[in-house]
Amino acid sequence: MPTHSQKDPPAEAVDLSQDPRDSEAEIEGPSVYESMRSSFVRVWSSVKLAVVLIVLIALGSIVGTLIPQGEPSGVLGIAGMSEGAKQFLIWIRAYDVFGSPWYLGLLALFFFNLAVCTYVRVWPHLQFALGRPRELPEAVQARLPEQLKLAGVTVDRVQALLSRRFFRTFKTNDGGLVADRNRWFRFAPMVVHVGLFLILIGAITAGLAGFKDSFPLLPGDTMPVQQAMRAASQRGPLTPDPGSWKIHLDKFWMTHYPGGAVKQYYSTLSVLDGGKTVLTRTIHVNDPLRYKGVWFYQSFYGIGAERFVVDRGIRTRILLTRQDGVSIKLAGFISTQFKLPAPAASSATKGHRRQEAFFYSAGPHRPFFLLDLANLNCLGSIAPGKPLALDGHTYALGSVTTAPGIAAVVLDVGGQRRTLAVESAGRFNLAGYISREFVVGQHQVFLYMPDPEGPVQIMDLRTLAPICKIAMHQSAVADDVTVGYVARKTTATAGGLASATILEDGKPVPLRLVDVSMTGFQVSGPASDPFEIGGKTVVAVQNADPAGSPLWLINTRDQTAAAILDPHDTVQLGHDIVNYRGPVWFSGLQTKSDPAIPVIYTGFITVILGAFLGMFSHRQLYVASTADGCKVAGKANRGQYLFHQELAQMARELGVNAEDAFAAAALDAVDPDPAAAHADGEDPGPGQSSRVPGAIPQGELHGQ
Repeated sequence: MPTHSQKDPPAEAVDLSQDPRDSEAEIEGPSVYESMRSSFVRVWSSVKLAVVLIVLIALGSIVGTLIPQGEPSGVLGIAGMSEGAKQFLIWIRAYDVFGSPWYLGLLALFFFNLAVCTYVRVWPHLQFALGRPRELPEAVQARLPEQLKLAGVTVDRVQALLSRRFFRTFKTNDGGLVADRNRWFRFAPMVVHVGLFLILIGAITAGLAGFKDSFPLLPGDTMPVQQAMRAASQRGPLTPDPGSWKIHLDKFWMTHYPGGAVKQYYSTLSVLDGGKTVLTRTIHVNDPLRYKGVWFYQSFYGIGAERFVVDRGIRTRILLTRQDGVSIKLAGFISTQFKLPAPAASSATKGHRRQEAFFYSAGPHRPFFLLDLANLNCLGSIAPGKPLALDGHTYALGSVTTAPGIAAVVLDVGGQRRTLAVESAGRFNLAGYISREFVVGQHQVFLYMPDPEGPVQIMDLRTLAPICKIAMHQSAVADDVTVGYVARKTTATAGGLASATILEDGKPVPLRLVDVSMTGFQVSGPASDPFEIGGKTVVAVQNADPAGSPLWLINTRDQTAAAILDPHDTVQLGHDIVNYRGPVWFSGLQTKSDPAIPVIYTGFITVILGAFLGMFSHRQLYVASTADGCKVAGKANRGQYLFHQELAQMARELGVNAEDAFAAAALDAVDPDPAAAHADGEDPGPGQSSRVPGAIPQGELHGQ
């Protein structure tokens, strides 16, 4: 585009796309400070930079959505990922993305980018919207998109009509008129930017001053909110002290569908502040309690403790502290499964109708527990002289056969005979027998016999690798020492169970018994720490589905089941009578404090308001007096068709045919006036008149 020299500027040169502040630059050129400022503003107001930051924030949000948030264990539990990748994710705090320094840093950078962009791109629009519409030279008016000529209509009549249509009108020095309407809608970009500012401020505040965590609470227990806040896995460094008040769980219960599935679960919570109950409310899923900016949501539930009554008076509550669950491979023996008879017509069945069952026993002279194969429910136990009545049928223990067990192994070690006691390897989750350590040559070793009838293995205690195998009456060299397998000593008391005969309504049912370690059978579920009950040290394990499975008391000494209990069962453990009262359900509460929630909501509403304001157009009109009436030129920043229709309606209200008014203005533009065409410093291209409506270059009226 040709430009005018500084020596001979045009009288009416207008460049409305130029920032008025640029006119203050010195002719000699910008200073170093101004150059640095210009470069700084250009970089930080860049739309490309904003796009890059938005993409990075979106990628971070995706990471926070895909990876479990809260604890590093959520990252460590991801299957199919290398350890290096997991450690990297932990290092960048991928388990707490929205509170991590890098994510908050991206939000802060985007906030700064948006602020500079607002200053550079939006503020000039506001300066224009707040002031009087700028008068345009006639040549520029002639190139506006909308033109119409109103014959016989005075400027005053047009002004009166525009006022009725809520236009602001201002008289010009040459007797013309400038008018505009909806200038306030120029604020739409600023309103959207303000909304984005609020959202970013809220997100940063939430990461720095909020906390979020989950914890279980048993009925009757109280949790200080300060303790919950300090233990929170997601907590900002500037989180304020919530105060010394507490939350107390009065009651927890569930409702069920007809099929037994959980329908809804409820918690009645009380807020204790200053030693008094100041608020009591029942919450359920999606209906939280709020107090002093802290929210409590009903999030999950489970079995948190077991209740016992020992010797008819001592009440004991055992906490299941290992909520992530354990898997214990039992020692003992289980029978082959068999089909239970149909319940007798006169009986009340215990639970649903059972099909298959099996027996479990810890060993000789121990009770036989009858277990439902479907869900491992304990249906009862039998022992010599103690039959079981179930579903109208009677089960009694008949004969039991034992397999000879191995008590010791006799070896010849370098010419010296040694007798080594062995024991069941079940407590090491192994089949067969194992000895204590002894020395062969320079090695600490032990014996392992996976098959009592097979060879013995001499195992290196340090590496747990076999050094050699020795069959009965054979020898081998271990660490330059000749070791011979001389004999094994058996005893009936050290052996396991081989078979049992169960009397079902007096009818014998033979069952084969096998070592549990050979089957892979195990007990899994939430567990307690070891505790003393009935003179035994046991671990309580709530097996499988807590809603329908029994409580197992596992001896810590030999991994055998001391008892398998359903609620209200009574058993004798040692010299104590133990009544199992059932599980205690806990309420899983999610607690959250986010002081930025009102700010974020306000930001969303502000963005929506800005988008709504952006739907309206800012309309500008320029009226010039002519010899036979007046001429109107105008433009709108959007909704050009509707603006055109409004001008046509205005012409009709002024008594002028709208088509004739537009046509007359177009005829004036066909024969251009070169002097007027060049008045704004523009040189129209070949064959194009600068006064043809709609020919105004993009950006010529930027900001208007």
